[in-house]
Amino acid sequence: MSRSPISRILTTLATCAFLLVVLAPNGFSQPGTGAIKGTITDQLDGLVVNATIVVKDAKGTERTVTTNSSGAYEFRSLAPGNYALKVSATGFTVLEEKKVVVKPGATTTLDLQLSIEALEQSVTVDNKGISTDSDRNGDAMVLRGRELEALPDDPDALTAALQAMAGPTQGDNAPQVTVDGFSNGKVPPKEAIREVRINQNPYSAENEYPGWGGIEIYTQPGSDKFHGGASFNFNDESLNSRNPFATRRAPYQQRGFNANLSGPVVKKRASFAFNLGRYGSESNAVINATVLDPVTLKPALFNQTIVTPNVSTYFSIRGDLKVNKKHTLVGSFQYNKYSQNPQGIGGFSLPSRAYRGNGNNYTLQLTETAVINEKTINETRLQVSSYTYRQLANTTLPALNVADSFFGGGAQVGSASNQQDRVELQNFTSWSTGHHFLKIGGRLRNVQIKSISPSNFGGTYTFAGGTGPSLDANDQIVPGGATIAISSLERYRRTLVFQKQGLSAAQVRSLGGGATQFSIAGGNPEAGVNQSDISLYAQDDWKLRPNLTISPGLRYENQNNIHSNLNFAPRIGFAWSPLFGSKKKTPPPATASKDATAAKTAAPPKPAGPGPSKTVVRGGIGVF
Repeated sequence: MSRSPISRILTTLATCAFLLVVLAPNGFSQPGTGAIKGTITDQLDGLVVNATIVVKDAKGTERTVTTNSSGAYEFRSLAPGNYALKVSATGFTVLEEKKVVVKPGATTTLDLQLSIEALEQSVTVDNKGISTDSDRNGDAMVLRGRELEALPDDPDALTAALQAMAGPTQGDNAPQVTVDGFSNGKVPPKEAIREVRINQNPYSAENEYPGWGGIEIYTQPGSDKFHGGASFNFNDESLNSRNPFATRRAPYQQRGFNANLSGPVVKKRASFAFNLGRYGSESNAVINATVLDPVTLKPALFNQTIVTPNVSTYFSIRGDLKVNKKHTLVGSFQYNKYSQNPQGIGGFSLPSRAYRGNGNNYTLQLTETAVINEKTINETRLQVSSYTYRQLANTTLPALNVADSFFGGGAQVGSASNQQDRVELQNFTSWSTGHHFLKIGGRLRNVQIKSISPSNFGGTYTFAGGTGPSLDANDQIVPGGATIAISSLERYRRTLVFQKQGLSAAQVRSLGGGATQFSIAGGNPEAGVNQSDISLYAQDDWKLRPNLTISPGLRYENQNNIHSNLNFAPRIGFAWSPLFGSKKKTPPPATASKDATAAKTAAPPKPAGPGPSKTVVRGGIGVF
């Protein structure tokens, strides 16, 4: 039965009216942003950690993220439209996924699988470019991968290299080191380091000190596949030239061993990372001094090279547990032991001034990360550490300081020790909203220090130059001779000569001998301090305009040993790009929070920077 034309027209009008009512809210409201997330695996369904994913929109603008320890990635705040994804990882072929559709207010789930590369190896270079993000100042550095591999293996040399990169600090303090967000950190072995950030965001209220000279270290998490390695380094005097201040090439040897292993405990839920190492160095100290011959008491050159062995041993283990989809727990334990014997010699210091030293350090760290929602995370950190260092002199003799000639006698360190016990608790919440990235947190610390320092309890005799009567070859006063200037070594020689002849102290001094100064310390060598402090801070990175970021912040600190309750530290920084709008595009970097480690769910991203900036002017002011 056919329908009349009027019936068909009414049906069509009714359908159009229905669609207009249904689609009107979407048609007349501002479309929202979407997201892309997923998991990267290999051909055996193993998770691929630290894979690089680049997303590109229709205009060619790119954003980059890396997968965490669960192989997961996520791009947030994407405008609706079609995108192309490019995935690369070391040891795998590059995978490209085109025409990925992002819808308003929706999350597109895209799980991808990489194929193992047969002959070639893909290397991803992180070119951070220029941005108005608060933590992208020009002197900031991020070291990872091959950049870390180029650093020294020896822990002491690694620390010195990172401090040199950080540059000079304010005042006399050494660069501030944090490990996984904890203060008073000791640089871990290179094999345990995932990433190092230097000089990040100097005006942030999160920092206790100005950001210049700050070293932030993040350690390696475990993985869902077993990985391990071991290495041994060796060097001796046959591979080195002679010290120009030594008469012969002294014995020298350096040995280093380290091993690491990481893998799953419960697949996709729990993993571990283990590191062990030992470094030994039989370096040497060169003594160049002028002493007196013990028989003739005539000046004689003293040149000797002494081997000064030092040994450093470290051990660390870390565990990562994914409690559920929103909570991750990370725990680690580190142990370090150091010893050197002898030390304190070289230059003018004779072998009698040697002393030995040894120290050990224990550190326990726990971190819990909670993902409240897709824009908010909360993190709690707890650290307990104990450090002890001891020194012991080889002899209790008084020290002998003959200026410009030699330092003899005993080392005046006595039996010294320093013990520090620290507890630190932190909590912070960060979230992204509109053009703001907010962070509010606090820290509570306690330190107990017990120091025993019997420095110069044995006393120090000092001989300096001066004047004295003229003496002949038999050390007799020259009749009618004038008073002459004598050196510190001559004063010391006359002292020994006239003491051997049995002269009194007054007679020795009248003949130009005798010490010019004697100093000795006394009292109670033990001192202790117990200090607790609290700090609260709030920080906002406000993307006021595409080419202008303002970062206001406020920090408050208080402690039990300083009776002041008005310790507020306001700070503000800015980053402005006057050349914003250049045709040349620079891909912006990943926008993950710097506090998120590979074992945690990534923090909500900061508002994306402009990208095409060529020049950024930065400045700030604050109280520290």
